[in-house]
Amino acid sequence: MQEIFSPSKLIIFGLVFLFFFSIPVFTIMQMQKIDNEKKIKYDLRQLESWAEVYKMKNGNLNGFNDDIEIKMLKIDLAAITGNPAEIYFDNLYEKYCIRATKDNKVYCIDDTGYLGEDGSACTQGVGRCQK
Repeated sequence: MQEIFSPSKLIIFGLVFLFFFSIPVFTIMQMQKIDNEKKIKYDLRQLESWAEVYKMKNGNLNGFNDDIEIKMLKIDLAAITGNPAEIYFDNLYEKYCIRATKDNKVYCIDDTGYLGEDGSACTQGVGRCQK
């Protein structure tokens, strides 16, 4: 008498099940990655808007980091990226760059409107994402 569920049939069934189950899991993970990237860019754009308003109101960006709205956005970015957002200014506090890092991928925005993945020049005293 032949077994209905032989070990080889169970292994094959298990492999087929795992293969087809992994497709939606992989798809969901990719969609979450894209969603996180959009959230990061959205938060960076919000910080850019707040910086421009702050600069018009105060004449420069000195004290920008202490604003409660900025602190909240930085907390939100840290929750998404797992790393604190970095805000740097030029020496006169007129230019700025904001850098967020997730999974070794750098997102940077500055007062020129640049939003991209090159944040190599974003340091204190420079206030720009790119040289």
